[in-house]
Amino acid sequence: MVPLSFSDLVAFTLLALLIAVPVTIILALLGIKRSIRRSRFWRYGLPICVAFVLLQLMLLFNHGDIEQAYADALRQHYTHHLSEPKVYDGLQFPAGATVVLTTWEPHTVSTGTLPVETMLLGLPVHGDFSIDVAGYDKPVRYLSEGVLSRVAEIRGVPCAAGKFSHRVDSSKDSVDCTLAADHAIGDLVLPAGTRASLAFDVDRPGDVEVFGDAPRDWSALGVQCAKGEFDYYGGPKCILARNQLVAGYPLAAGQEASIYRTRHGELAVTKGVLAENFEVAGVRVPVGSTIEATYNGDGIDADRLRHHDLGEGEYVGFELPKGARMELAGSVLEGDFISLSVRASSISAHVVVDPEGEHTIIRDGEFDLATRQWNWKTYDD
Repeated sequence: MVPLSFSDLVAFTLLALLIAVPVTIILALLGIKRSIRRSRFWRYGLPICVAFVLLQLMLLFNHGDIEQAYADALRQHYTHHLSEPKVYDGLQFPAGATVVLTTWEPHTVSTGTLPVETMLLGLPVHGDFSIDVAGYDKPVRYLSEGVLSRVAEIRGVPCAAGKFSHRVDSSKDSVDCTLAADHAIGDLVLPAGTRASLAFDVDRPGDVEVFGDAPRDWSALGVQCAKGEFDYYGGPKCILARNQLVAGYPLAAGQEASIYRTRHGELAVTKGVLAENFEVAGVRVPVGSTIEATYNGDGIDADRLRHHDLGEGEYVGFELPKGARMELAGSVLEGDFISLSVRASSISAHVVVDPEGEHTIIRDGEFDLATRQWNWKTYDD
């Protein structure tokens, strides 16, 4: 049985007022007649109605405090401070523990505090803990939060002593803890000591999304990532530990890169910074340019780009570093923002001068690789 909440009572109070107020007004108006005013029914009925309306108004305007007091009292009623060991829901709790039960039947254990290491639902924990339930047809209880007393595995993840959380819903099975040992998930290898949040897809267990902070360099898909914050979903998004070639592109150490494996199994660069000048179609893209080499989920490696083996609509994008200056076929590309889109037979340029000023100039150009000619359009804002 779920106890009636005061939010429900507020709704009932409003309904009661809708009935009681008109009745009180009608009863008061009936008192105009002296004969009715002298009756016992009127003399006792009107004060009762007025008192009832005032009571409902008091409840309505103070329902927040009343609701909180009710919730606190209910929680206190189902909170047990154990002076001796006791069993709840088949779980053994030591003396000195605090056990908080749910306020609805069957009043199972929801939270509590353990004074010493206790094996609870298969995990050695102490301190504060929370228990949750996964599944509907066959509900399973599990520890959703707690403090591990020693190394333990949670959903196959080796977690070190310390705080952890575990959440299971219809789509994700998530674990958040500090790794006690190096841990491999497919091509991803995370070092011990990484504070990691791993979300496993319930329907596709091999599909994992990871956020974390690594204490030392690590690797994924052959890409060397530096220590620090990162995320991983089909590939790493991290600061690179060293200069390295990815899909044929020279990417710079100390810069953020986003890399993943496409559905065809090839590596693709969704973001990275060039570690050296990159030449394509007779154009030298300067070091420090940001690169994006994917199109509609497909990777475009450097060999395909250099051989102009690009399909309809495919392109590789480069954003030149601020202050860069390029000359190409008699045209000077210079501005606060310059981007290039290299296609199979042309290069598109987008140049912006003074983007935040009062007089912004935008130049869009198309360079035909066959004729080596530019076609420019200029816009003034």
